[in-house]
Amino acid sequence: MNRPLVLLLVTGLAFGANFPLGKLAVAAGVNPALWAAVICLGAGLAVGVATSASVWLHGDAATRHGPRGLTAETLLREV
Repeated sequence: MNRPLVLLLVTGLAFGANFPLGKLAVAAGVNPALWAAVICLGAGLAVGVATSASVWLHGDAATRHGPRGLTAETLLREV
């Protein structure tokens, strides 16, 4: 993903939505530790999905181009 503006906007939206939703959760009686755990699990799942996609893309490129053709330029052309 070579679009820093999209990444910045999505990250800002996630941080901006976290605090009001946290206040609503505490007002509804949700334990703050449980809320923090849910947020951490969501972030961990997002990182896991991104890592899995990266590994799959690199493996696919290596299969198609072979070990000598697997360079940064070939990976960027494939994305």
